[in-house]
Amino acid sequence: MKQQMMLTPPPSDDRSAGLRAYARRGPRPNAGERFGRAVLWAVLLGCLASAAADAPPPPAWLELEAVVTLVKDGNQLRVVDGKGIVHLVRLTGCDAPELTQPSGLEARDRVRKLVLNQTVRITHRYFDEAGRILGKVYVGQTSVNEALVRDGLAWFADPDQDGPELEPLAREAQAAKTGLWQKTDPVPPWLWRRGVRTIKADTDLTPPPRTFPRSPSTNDRPTIGVR
Repeated sequence: MKQQMMLTPPPSDDRSAGLRAYARRGPRPNAGERFGRAVLWAVLLGCLASAAADAPPPPAWLELEAVVTLVKDGNQLRVVDGKGIVHLVRLTGCDAPELTQPSGLEARDRVRKLVLNQTVRITHRYFDEAGRILGKVYVGQTSVNEALVRDGLAWFADPDQDGPELEPLAREAQAAKTGLWQKTDPVPPWLWRRGVRTIKADTDLTPPPRTFPRSPSTNDRPTIGVR
């Protein structure tokens, strides 16, 4: 009498797929391993939260009243305060064209018309790497930073997160083709300084992050080397 051979049926497609998935991912972690991973994630998140909580708050805004004695370009002013201290001021939240760029001279002349030989109020909280005050400049009730952006004579560029109110003004100026936005594909000044003269389809127009340390500003420190 012949003995019948028992044949194992081939696995179904679903079972085969499950075996292949198991082989790829390996065995599932057991309860102890899952608990250990959860503890590790909790520790990491706690460290991140602690670091954020320990980060010092930004310094308070200060005010400086001074007379503008020089407008270097659309971004920089030289001022003298009531104590005779000389400061260089860099407008924060915006970036005007370089003097060699289209609209660069126009931006400088716009600032000159607003503030040269005028008493201005500067709100600030940081020095940049050159010791310049990073500030918002007001003559009367007029914000110079806002006027430049609104007139299409500066880009919104705010690595210090000091002038978010300028962003909608920049969008409006661009939509209305005001100032430098009359030109097709104007080159942002941060690219112009790197030698870029033509905007291509793949050109990244994002303002660069600040790559140098800032320091809390004061009203009593003159800009070194400025007279």
